[in-house]
Amino acid sequence: MDHNATPGSHPPTGLTGPPGSYDSTSPITMEDRAFLEEFGRRISTTAGIAAVVGGLGAYGAARYSGSRRRILWTTFGTITAPLVSWYYVMAQEKDRITPIAQRLQLAAAQGNLAPREASAPEALGDDALARLFPPPPSAAVAAAGLPRGLIDTSPTPSPLGGLPPSAFRPPGSQS
Repeated sequence: MDHNATPGSHPPTGLTGPPGSYDSTSPITMEDRAFLEEFGRRISTTAGIAAVVGGLGAYGAARYSGSRRRILWTTFGTITAPLVSWYYVMAQEKDRITPIAQRLQLAAAQGNLAPREASAPEALGDDALARLFPPPPSAAVAAAGLPRGLIDTSPTPSPLGGLPPSAFRPPGSQS
């Protein structure tokens, strides 16, 4: 960022980068991209304010009515108010969002959405997925040889699967 620039003269967040780095094959224009960033900022701000106001309003109403479940009503107000505000903002900008969404869906269906990722080797995608979704902890425990809890380690598994057979026998049973 240039420190000698006047306030407000820098490009919007997300549009920075070297000049000419905009991908001309992108399905949306720079104006649409700027609109979507401003729109996302507006939705986030509106939903955040609505969460605070909705939570405080619901808490005040629960306290005024003498309800013993103030936290429940506060949670309800904190969750529902942002949903209502999101719907309100989306309904206001429906005419502008619909064509952009259709162009993005069409580009995604044709596979033209991200030409840079398409040229990357497949191994990089697998590596990224492995980092995003690591193996479950049980796999790490089994590899380390740590105690495995109720998992059957005997060579003869139970015929029904699941837990190993126990030493308990009901009265009157012979084995």
